[in-house]
Amino acid sequence: MRLPPTTSQPLPTTVKHNEVINAKIATKEQQIADISQLGPAVVIIFGILVCLTIVGIILGLIIIGAGIWWSQSRENEKTKLKNEIIELETELE
Repeated sequence: MRLPPTTSQPLPTTVKHNEVINAKIATKEQQIADISQLGPAVVIIFGILVCLTIVGIILGLIIIGAGIWWSQSRENEKTKLKNEIIELETELE
């Protein structure tokens, strides 16, 4: 009767699983880095400029609101991706 090896080397399937998880984490970290706040900032600045005109105050406030909403939605996406990374990291064996 042959006993199984007593090495502490991880099993190949475990290594492959960890490689897949690490690749998913890297992809999500890249997605976070790719989410820019430049667009929402430009919209907010444009809204402020429109507000400076007497006729454009309401329109400017609408534009500012849209820019703030856009910025917040991007922050929510970053938070979601960060939470997914945390979940994937707990899967690493």
